[in-house]
Amino acid sequence: GVRHLDLPHRPVVALTLLNPDNARKAVILSSNVYSDRAETVVYGKALVDALAAQGKTAAAICVTTLSNRLHTRFIDPREDRVHSQKDDEWNRKLLEFPVIEEIRQTGCHWALAYPTTRRPRSVMDGAVMFISRFTKGLPDIRVFGRAFAFEHVPGRDEATDEDIADIDWKSGRRQYIRVDRAEFVNGTLENGVSLYDLMREMGAGIFASTERHKRSGHGNTDPFRAYMQQPQVELTLQGAAELNRRLQARFETHDLLPGEELEQLYRPKPIKGIDY
Repeated sequence: GVRHLDLPHRPVVALTLLNPDNARKAVILSSNVYSDRAETVVYGKALVDALAAQGKTAAAICVTTLSNRLHTRFIDPREDRVHSQKDDEWNRKLLEFPVIEEIRQTGCHWALAYPTTRRPRSVMDGAVMFISRFTKGLPDIRVFGRAFAFEHVPGRDEATDEDIADIDWKSGRRQYIRVDRAEFVNGTLENGVSLYDLMREMGAGIFASTERHKRSGHGNTDPFRAYMQQPQVELTLQGAAELNRRLQARFETHDLLPGEELEQLYRPKPIKGIDY
């Protein structure tokens, strides 16, 4: 069970602010800073299932940080800011991360990994997959590549021991959408397309689900919320066309990542029906 603790010292600032007298029951959960969006969705679903099983409701409060800087005194919300120019520079360091290293660490040139508990059933053969990275601290989602998908086949499209030996975090993300004809922008993640900018400009019209809800007058129409609710999200024809146009412009400005660099990276053994 969950115990109600009356802490003499209150290290969790958000809880102190929202529940100063411990009048409400609260549970504190910590999500590793390196967890990605899909893992966080699975985490959230487990919490929702637990609440439903107990017939309870709850308010979720998410606390995140920029710069990972701890303050030792109360900060008036009107004074809240990035602590220093140096911290802001550090937040943006991820944009300087080489695209080739992102590919090396994820294997996204041959497969896109999904949580072990979530089979990607909706992706069809030949679907265009835009490949992106969530840049924490800014925040943004940078689209740095695209590829053509193979429909997921259970048993075939799952991480092998060899795959996990190459990228160990795939032990928790064993489901694959395999891809081919992948193209990536050369240079760093900063050379990719800002999906946040496109979401702000197109609003509900960027994703199929939000556009459908807007037409019906029911359901979520916020693209940011829609993106965070699932491991992948389908673009509208207009959204896909505009994202493709912007990514192509980045390819022309910064060039494509050379194929010979991709050829030096790990690829699995040939599989029947899949031609890498």
